[in-house]
Amino acid sequence: MLKKENLRKNFLRVKQIADQNLGRAEKSEVLSEDLQTVEKRVELVKTVCQSTSKKIAGCLQGQGTDYEKRLRKLPENTLGLGMIESGTLLGTDSVMGTMFQTCGECQTTLAKELLQFEVDVEQNVLAPLQEILDVEIPAITKCKKQLSKLTLDMDSCKGRWNQAVKQTQVHGANMAAVSAKADQLKEEYEESCNKMYQARDNLATEMFNFVAKEAEHSSKLIAILEAQRAYHKKALEALEQAIPKLNEALECNPLKPVYGVPLEEHLRVTGRDIALVLEVCVIFLIEGGLDEEGLFRIAGMASKVKKLRNAFDANVIDMEEYAQDLHTVAGALKQYLRELPEPLLTTQLYPDIIQAAKLPQDQRLQQLWSAVRKLPEQNYNNFRYLIKFLAKLAEKSDENKMTPSNIAIVIGPNLLWSEGDNGPNMVTSGTISNMIELFITHCDWFFPEEVEFGTMASFMVNKRSSSDLSELDQSMTSQEGPDSNTPDVPTTPPNQVEHRIINDSEYAEVSKVQKRIPRKPAPPPPDRPNLPERPYSIAVTAQARTPAAQSQTWPRQMETSPGDTVPNQEQTRPKTHPEKPPPPEKPPHNPPQRSATISERHSHADRPTVPPPERPKVPPPAVPNHQRSASTGTPGQFGPPVSNLPEIDQVFTTIQENPSSGCLNKTGTL
Repeated sequence: MLKKENLRKNFLRVKQIADQNLGRAEKSEVLSEDLQTVEKRVELVKTVCQSTSKKIAGCLQGQGTDYEKRLRKLPENTLGLGMIESGTLLGTDSVMGTMFQTCGECQTTLAKELLQFEVDVEQNVLAPLQEILDVEIPAITKCKKQLSKLTLDMDSCKGRWNQAVKQTQVHGANMAAVSAKADQLKEEYEESCNKMYQARDNLATEMFNFVAKEAEHSSKLIAILEAQRAYHKKALEALEQAIPKLNEALECNPLKPVYGVPLEEHLRVTGRDIALVLEVCVIFLIEGGLDEEGLFRIAGMASKVKKLRNAFDANVIDMEEYAQDLHTVAGALKQYLRELPEPLLTTQLYPDIIQAAKLPQDQRLQQLWSAVRKLPEQNYNNFRYLIKFLAKLAEKSDENKMTPSNIAIVIGPNLLWSEGDNGPNMVTSGTISNMIELFITHCDWFFPEEVEFGTMASFMVNKRSSSDLSELDQSMTSQEGPDSNTPDVPTTPPNQVEHRIINDSEYAEVSKVQKRIPRKPAPPPPDRPNLPERPYSIAVTAQARTPAAQSQTWPRQMETSPGDTVPNQEQTRPKTHPEKPPPPEKPPHNPPQRSATISERHSHADRPTVPPPERPKVPPPAVPNHQRSASTGTPGQFGPPVSNLPEIDQVFTTIQENPSSGCLNKTGTL
């Protein structure tokens, strides 16, 4: 129950408000201009705090005191857990599984740091702002309401007191009673004024105190920035720890594409001496047979070449299906050489090799010998490996029709091009092919050391049971102990890198990099004996082989008696002109210094250090310069064996004494 006095005061306040609204009573303004300015400032701060607090709360992912529950609701944590699960499914032994695992751990770390940031914002920013809205602003509002009530009481007393004073001036009224009432109302008015002044002072005190704390309130903005800085700093640390791990996993991953990758990078990642595509294709072609006609010249089926290329990139190599399709393997090898970012002979040697083509024969080989020694070690080893193989291929030119000239024409443009060339340069491709032909022809002179090509046994794919697969994976992961299948090979990682080849459910055995066993340098080529001078006829000299790279087209073989030995192609031609002079003496060469980053396992012990052999001082007699005739055929097609030189002298004598007595037939006999 409200007291009677309170009811009366409330009634008088309502009546006073109504009179003020109707204009029948004046409204007292108890706040000064300064207090009114402070009051407006307080209202602005209240509005700003309410808006800021609401927006900050909207930026938070969740609220509450349950830490684990809030962590589970964060998107970063959900993403991280999903990545970790995906990495487990893929397997941490694969590069993708490792990447997913590392990224998932990083995301969960970011989620924890984000949750800690939100907790700090709630404690250091939202809580103080909410305290302003819940404590300080309500205190000011309370004082303001109290002042409004007391102001109404003062105005009501003032109005009633003024009315009582007016009644004392009316004649015929009870002057004593009216005067007593007026005095009583005056006392009430004075009392209400004192209360109003006291309430106004309290309001001013609260507002001044609030405004004085404006700097303290503003510091909450610094707190949110500090919390953000701490969060981003820790997030950056987590990212800086994760990104190098991811880059290292990618760089050290041997199961990465090989086509279009720099040779040095490919060899570093796989730990090999010879590029994987080069070694596998060469060994496969050697074992598959080098007598395939048109090898490297006849293109393989484009779809199969593309399939084999992608198989090498995916490291899923199954060469058995190409046993009857050697042209596809040769095409894949050419494509690998062509897609190297830098040619195998490097663009730096392009001017030297082109310049060598303009030099005389005796200086040309000298220039090439000096140029090839400038190659980086990785390029030198792979180029030597390739040239040694091409020389073996040229030895079977009678069967495969691929002479050094033919091989150089199809391989040369893939080994060297100038910087900035987007495709084969028809102007210089012929020159490059001629230089590559010299490398193939004089292979043992440029590279006297022997190269062990190895076998495909290291690349064979064997079926294994599920138990064997787990044991193999565990042994590969731990890398403990040598391979039981290769007891003679040491297990030093730099020179023997394990290479896994996976084909669906098949696993490859460990493949070892082929050791290059240095041999003694090849001895100087023997000097060719000088042949005696003899007369020449048009029929004989037309058969002489003048161009070094001219291929034999007909007849490929001559009929021989059972007792005769079949001479080789060089022996079946008359030695009526000087052969290609032996390679000239090479200038002394100091091997270029290698960078300190090259591993010690790459040594130059297998490169020749002795000077090249000297040229013979007395050249063989020159061949008379005769014109070809349509009846004698193309030079180098046929001719008698060298062992029949006395018979040739007898034929020359017979023809000179009696020209009409006979002539030479295609077999070189009368």
